[in-house]
Amino acid sequence: MSSVAGYVLFLNGLVKEHDRIDAASLKNLKMPNRNGFIEDPRPDVR
Repeated sequence: MSSVAGYVLFLNGLVKEHDRIDAASLKNLKMPNRNGFIEDPRPDVR
């Protein structure tokens, strides 16, 4: 599974072609929109 995740991350320019992708490196990866999520204010969706 990590090879698929690594390929998708590579296609999006988040990792280099020969970077090793494993559980530890995925945990340390900073996604570009990590601060762009907002909480849904509607009370019926919680």
